[in-house]
Amino acid sequence: MKTSPTTLLFSQLILILTVVSISISQTDSNQTTEDKKSSKYLQIGFINETALYYHFTLNKSLRLKSGIDVNWNYDEKKDGDGYNRSQLNYPPYVEEEKRKANSIDNSYEITASSIVFFQLNDYEYASLYLGIGPSLSYSYAKTSSHSSSYADTTFYNSGFSSVYKVFGIGPSVSLMITSHIYGMLFLVSEYDLATYYTWNTDDNGFTYSSKSAYSTTISYESTDYHQESKGWKLRLSSVKVGLLIEL
Repeated sequence: MKTSPTTLLFSQLILILTVVSISISQTDSNQTTEDKKSSKYLQIGFINETALYYHFTLNKSLRLKSGIDVNWNYDEKKDGDGYNRSQLNYPPYVEEEKRKANSIDNSYEITASSIVFFQLNDYEYASLYLGIGPSLSYSYAKTSSHSSSYADTTFYNSGFSSVYKVFGIGPSVSLMITSHIYGMLFLVSEYDLATYYTWNTDDNGFTYSSKSAYSTTISYESTDYHQESKGWKLRLSSVKVGLLIEL
């Protein structure tokens, strides 16, 4: 029998929670009351991410990190008026063209995760952790452009728009290093690998029109495109760096 991607995904999440529960129970049984003293941290990511996370130490070698990461990009371009003029000698004729164009790119991605980290090594000024846990991701990207021109007594207009949306859920594995800076401040760097099962939608549209200066008739055409897809996606992040503040 073939296993569906959704069933496989939830099986992985259940396995993660089982491993975490067993680890917590085993470490708790070997910890004294003094060892169980918990600490809370606030993580602010500023290199290769714009993120805010909350850390809670479950015991001496186990901590939970939950939070959200937001990446946003906006780019607007406006081209100035363009002008072309060419002269044909056979027959004598002058052709002029005026044009202008603008485009907007707007995209963002929001990722929410809850990762349990196991301490691998604890040095005097740094600690190494390996983490695993579920992650949710939603991304949105929109591109639109418009151009107009006037050539040989004819007006031309064209436009294009594209909207791409992706929602994903899946397990994430992360390697984290914390280094003590001073007092309650720590430098934290992370490198993670996430496997998502994604649902994607893609919508595109194109319009074109032309009109002669000597006519009231407008020639117009429009094309729309819609596609939906789903499947597994593997994402390897860049090294992310931030500050960890003990609360």
